[in-house]
Amino acid sequence: MINVQDNKITISKGDNAVVRLRLMKDGLPFTLDIGDKLIFTANTPMPIVKELDSPTLVFLKSDTANCVAGTYEYDIRIIFASGEQYYLIFQT
Repeated sequence: MINVQDNKITISKGDNAVVRLRLMKDGLPFTLDIGDKLIFTANTPMPIVKELDSPTLVFLKSDTANCVAGTYEYDIRIIFASGEQYYLIFQT
């Protein structure tokens, strides 16, 4: 099971899931350029780290198999091809 509401992502332990991230800048859709990447980190006891070159986040069964039920923070780091970086921290 997966549920996404606002910035809260709910996934059942051991499930596969795909989340399409919607990036916005100044209220407008923002797209990554060639060479830009996203790094998603869920601060679980064994952190889940995903490096992405598109705004599609894929969770495999193995990503959540060892998670304990609970609420975790996650962050997304945008690294531009120029080397400039931005951090987005989400509390659920």
